Amino acid sequence: MRQGATDAHYVLARVHARQGDRVDNRVWRQLAAYEDFRGYLQALNGTVLAGFAANLAVDADVHMVERHFRETWKGYVAEIGSWHGDAFSKAFRLLAELPDLPARSFLDRGEPHPVWLAGAAQTHEEPPLHAEATLDAWRASFLSALPGKPERQEAAHVLDRLIASGRGDGPDAARLRETAERLFRRAKHPFGRVLAHLACVASDLMDMRGELCVRRVLDRVAKVEGVA
Repeated sequence: MRQGATDAHYVLARVHARQGDRVDNRVWRQLAAYEDFRGYLQALNGTVLAGFAANLAVDADVHMVERHFRETWKGYVAEIGSWHGDAFSKAFRLLAELPDLPARSFLDRGEPHPVWLAGAAQTHEEPPLHAEATLDAWRASFLSALPGKPERQEAAHVLDRLIASGRGDGPDAARLRETAERLFRRAKHPFGRVLAHLACVASDLMDMRGELCVRRVLDRVAKVEGVA
């Protein structure tokens, strides 16, 4: 089923509401003031970001944090995907699996299994992308999974700019957020705004994951040094 005009208005209204609920730089600066894991997590749970940190234990190690935010991403993408017709289902499954591409390349080189990957839920209905799949191959698969030319054209435009923002030094949450927010404002097709919103959420998840992992490591270092 193609997404009709009424469906597009429904999706746009919900995506705009979600986009409007996101925190601004002021909140990120306030969160940065909490130097330990527990304090940061508690402060996070006092913001609209709380849902993304739900069920994350205060004693979680970095592997648990990594797994948590990857599964949170997959759940959020699945929720946004549920607002679309069945014709979009494969595309949203591919979006959910996007963060796994580097890990699959890592495993393809014969590297050890990351601890956070052990026991990770497999939620896709089709076999996952092969480990050797590159970002370019993923992009081609994603675009071909979209139901119409307007969606494919808009998605290609948005994806190319998002991918370009991550070139060079690698993924950077602030750079991704800036690019995604600009694309959200300028998107000419509803699906472009959906993708830009998901990129904004991805940047938020990257920030939360990074800040919590750094604090967990520093907490452990401080504990060891205190004992020593």
